[in-house]
Amino acid sequence: MRFAVLGSLTTVDDDGVTVVVGGPKPRALLAVLLLEPNRTVPLDTVRAALWGEDPPPTATASLHNHVARLRRSLRDADGIRLRTMTHGLQLRVDEGELDRDVFEGQVRRAQEARNRGDWEAAERDADAALALWRGAPFADVPALAGHPVVTLLQEQRLQALECRFEALLHLDRLDGLAAELGSLVKEHPFRETLHRQLMLVLGRTDRQAEALALFRSLRRTLVEELGVEPGPAVQEAHREVLRSAAVRHREPPTPAAPFADPVADPWTLPAGEPPRPAQRLSAGTPPRPAQRLSAGTPPRPAQHPSAGTPARPAQHPSSGTPPRPARHLSAATPPRLAQLPAPPGGFVGRAEHIAEIRCELEADRSRTALAVISGMPGVGKTGLALHIAEQLRHAFPDGQLYLNLHGATPGVAPLAPADALAVLLHGLGVDARRIPSDVAAGSALLRSTLAPTRTLLVLDDAASVSQVRPLLPAGAGCAVLLTSRQPLATLGASTHVRLDPLSPQDSALLLERASGRSWAATDAEAVARLVALCGHLPLALRVCAARLRSRRTLPVEKLAERLARQEDRLDHLELEDLSVRRSLMAAHEALLGSGDPRDGDAATALVLIGALDLPEYGAPLMATAMDSTERSAEQALDRLVEVALLQEAGWGRYVPHDLVRDFARELAARPGAQPENADAVERSLRWYQRRLARCAATLRPHPGRAPEQPGGGTAFVDAAAALAWGDTEAANLLFLAGSGGHGRLGPTRTLDLINTLFPYLHDRGRVRDLERLTRHAITLARSSGNTAAEGRALGHLASAHYSVGRVRQALLLLDEAVELSEHLSDDVARMRHLGNRAALLRELGRDTDARTTLARCLALRPDTLAPGEEAILLGHQGYVAELTDPRSALSFHLRSRELARQTGSAVIEQVALCNTGRTHLALGEPAQALRRFDEALRVMASGAAHWNAERETRLGRAQALRELGRLAPAREACGELLEETTARGDSYGRGLAEHEYGHVLRALGNEQEALTRWNSALSALDGTDAQVLTDLRTLTATATTTADS
Repeated sequence: MRFAVLGSLTTVDDDGVTVVVGGPKPRALLAVLLLEPNRTVPLDTVRAALWGEDPPPTATASLHNHVARLRRSLRDADGIRLRTMTHGLQLRVDEGELDRDVFEGQVRRAQEARNRGDWEAAERDADAALALWRGAPFADVPALAGHPVVTLLQEQRLQALECRFEALLHLDRLDGLAAELGSLVKEHPFRETLHRQLMLVLGRTDRQAEALALFRSLRRTLVEELGVEPGPAVQEAHREVLRSAAVRHREPPTPAAPFADPVADPWTLPAGEPPRPAQRLSAGTPPRPAQRLSAGTPPRPAQHPSAGTPARPAQHPSSGTPPRPARHLSAATPPRLAQLPAPPGGFVGRAEHIAEIRCELEADRSRTALAVISGMPGVGKTGLALHIAEQLRHAFPDGQLYLNLHGATPGVAPLAPADALAVLLHGLGVDARRIPSDVAAGSALLRSTLAPTRTLLVLDDAASVSQVRPLLPAGAGCAVLLTSRQPLATLGASTHVRLDPLSPQDSALLLERASGRSWAATDAEAVARLVALCGHLPLALRVCAARLRSRRTLPVEKLAERLARQEDRLDHLELEDLSVRRSLMAAHEALLGSGDPRDGDAATALVLIGALDLPEYGAPLMATAMDSTERSAEQALDRLVEVALLQEAGWGRYVPHDLVRDFARELAARPGAQPENADAVERSLRWYQRRLARCAATLRPHPGRAPEQPGGGTAFVDAAAALAWGDTEAANLLFLAGSGGHGRLGPTRTLDLINTLFPYLHDRGRVRDLERLTRHAITLARSSGNTAAEGRALGHLASAHYSVGRVRQALLLLDEAVELSEHLSDDVARMRHLGNRAALLRELGRDTDARTTLARCLALRPDTLAPGEEAILLGHQGYVAELTDPRSALSFHLRSRELARQTGSAVIEQVALCNTGRTHLALGEPAQALRRFDEALRVMASGAAHWNAERETRLGRAQALRELGRLAPAREACGELLEETTARGDSYGRGLAEHEYGHVLRALGNEQEALTRWNSALSALDGTDAQVLTDLRTLTATATTTADS
């Protein structure tokens, strides 16, 4: 067994096969034990790593379960490797099994070789150590971010790098070292060894000027930030560079350090990129941000503070503007700063947001105005802020400050409050020596400096409230326009705008303006498709516009075809410095690296969103996938909403933007993640199957049902709760049933899922969904040879046809189902199909055939039948008997109702009461009918309404009211039913309602309006087998003849 922690946590068995340790908690358990291998880790330490400082009461019991799961993963049934000790846990790790141990040994050997001057061995051992480094230690275990062991390993990596560079310098192997070292000195601005090595490399490769500039930059940083001069080793390197420059008879230039030339100066960002904030060496020593020169600006001689030369305060220039000496502020000389970058070209839309923010920032008030713009990556927050700020220049005559806080800049750490204050105060002309190192003091100085002015601050890409709060002025004349992916709700902004993607129209306009193209009418469809594939996201649209601008022959439809390929869509939304993927990756990496367990869970949830790939997500599902509590899952999803990687579709429901969904799929497909993701997906699929089974059992209860499998969550209290759950999860259930869970369910489980979904779809009247899925089930059953499933699907499809009045088609399907059940010798299935067939024949007026079919059905009745099945058979008997013996029909329906109440089946009770009311109408007893219909509606009022029964009940109730002469409530009842059927798209129900409405209107004396209703009913019922069609044709013909005469 081998354990790798230098990067993501990976376990490999002796055969080289990756061992899957599923679930965040077992992985965190393994990680915390690997921090101290072969030593007993106290249980309190383990619990704190898994649940934080306040573990739940169930933590100890849960820990036993996680230990058992980890043992199974490690194939350690005997507990030899993972041992339970008296006060903790101990993981046995043999020599050479942990990459950390091997890494530390190689680093130690490299340092020993360096100390004895064996440079070949030093390089070889350092390379061997660095080859083991795959990334940040325990990168996928957020709970260990910032752990002392992790920090130590990162320091040892730097030592290995320094040892390797030292060896290469002595061996005179300098190719590529300048670029490698240049990147590292940017990341570690106080690390003198790296600076010394880079100076030597530059000096020995004829780049003495850059080496000297690097020395001046390092010296300035150390003097200003730490109050110390560079150490002897750096001073000696400086003298070597000076000697080599003198030998070559070159006058060393004195440029501002560092240069803005990205080729000649590998450790400096090129012009146009935001400066990367320096990282602190230790608490209390914040670095000053380096000054950047615009392209084309001649370097200014660097000045160091001395007794005779006062330090010139650094200025934070805007992109493309040469830096000017900052002026000190006073009441007499207000600042006239103009640091705003140019807003993006081709800006479109957002008119309401612009008006709202301008109204807030321009209003006279007694305090600083604050407006926050938040939204997902790439939605155009910065563009909107700069567009508004440009319009507001006149309102803030003392200047406009701009600062990028790098809250989500790829590869750049968020700017610390102390560093941000330093930049702002420098920009305002405050002498560097007057800027306090203490954040509170710096914040107070900023407020004092801005108090007498009317200045606009644009703080872009904020990471958190704690980063921003010290930067806010307090004066009445200032205003702050802030952008962030997070809402920053606790800042107390008077205006908060959360941006959504653009409308389709504005998206097309942005694409046109940014690309410089104009579209012909024939391009409209392709443009609409392209902007939809971009998710109407401004960043994605600008990338596409740049591609269209740079390649004038590229047709819009071809670019749309490329984006339509889901697997590489993000590749086409990346061009030069514009990248949707990098923008999203920065947000994900910020979650991973924050050290907050909630952020770590959110990062895990985003990966699982990609693995599950469902339309929507909720806390119960995500808790199952993450193998955590619903509370933890809800917090993770809410966190993703806060950082704008998820959107809320409703209370407790979350959906990703299409491009975030593509990114999440990429995360889930990363090497090494698939086994754990597969476990999470399987848990989620099983949860849906079991939860749906509980839903079906609640809607169709009977005592003979098989015991439910565990893992489906708590039982539903009633049918209303089951239907409500179905409503919530409908999008996912329909997707899983239609796709088989991206094929992961397989034919058998997919067919079972569709069959179990039937009660919900049928009771909710979702006929289109029911018809689509049952047709899919029939095809799938036939292709897989599952005759029993085919018969069930035929019966369900027949029910769908019957619900919309296509009785003859339903009858044909039931005939097929009966034939299949006979072939299988399944008498129970055949009994059900024949009972339904008898009801269809009765609906078609074929009473003799109906009675014959019912007799065949009853002949198959077993000696013992579940009460629910018995109640359905009684209903069939009553329906067939209504025409010939309505009194006996009443008896059947009432007995059916009684059995339904005994079994708790609200659906069957509704149907029985509706049928009882219909029979009373046939007997000419509208008063008794009305009572039964009202009883049925009371049952439905519990929330467990079966749509077909509800529709027939409300229709019968309107008829009963009409026959009782209560025409006003009858008219009201018809109007309500028409509204409901129209809203549901139920044309069959609408036609039946129009038919009854016409009778009510005629009774009220409105013959013409009645005729209009009947004609509308004929149109709605066209193509159906509705019994009222004969009556409608007679009514319309008679009314037309009367009107003509």
